[in-house]
Amino acid sequence: MKKVLLPLCSGIAILFLANWGTPESSTDGQQKNSIDFYGKLETWQGQSYKVENISFDHQRFMTVYDKPVYQAGGPETAAPAPQYQLTQNPITDFVKTKIDLHEVASVEIPNPNQRWSHKKNKGNHEIEFLEIIIISKDAQKTKTSYLIEARKKLYCDRSIAQDQREVPLTAIKKLTIEGFKYCEPGTKKCRPVEETHAPTPSTLPVA
Repeated sequence: MKKVLLPLCSGIAILFLANWGTPESSTDGQQKNSIDFYGKLETWQGQSYKVENISFDHQRFMTVYDKPVYQAGGPETAAPAPQYQLTQNPITDFVKTKIDLHEVASVEIPNPNQRWSHKKNKGNHEIEFLEIIIISKDAQKTKTSYLIEARKKLYCDRSIAQDQREVPLTAIKKLTIEGFKYCEPGTKKCRPVEETHAPTPSTLPVA
């Protein structure tokens, strides 16, 4: 009897966890996360409004790369160039960091017209990157500059109208993340989570 119950209980537990983290469908056919990050979006076009269901390419993680640091007299000591040519590909040759939105206080794109690009050979596709500034939620509000692929997009819902926004990174002036809620899969029921009692990122469901 025990041999039958053990795999049965394991199967039920796995099914429960899978359903708990199941995201809902969004208006573009993608799926919304069961963790609803909310905050405020300010764009370079002068718009400012409250947003929710914040994600980057429908993920709660951002993949970023170390931004090159130049010595005194380098290109960053002069006026910013519209485009820097990288001899190495950040995706394969730079240090990569995966950042959880749970650890982010705000995100800024300081210069949307500036590009960092890499092209291996003449026939290869050129990959473009933007500088992204991430301010963490730690006590020091650590501010770090990275590179992120320019093709990435921010997805969010405008809180008032509940219409989904597809925001290119070049439109983001500042995105402030004020908190997050748990949303029950298959329903519109969400409960806020107090940051002081919030679970660690490892205990949050990856939806």
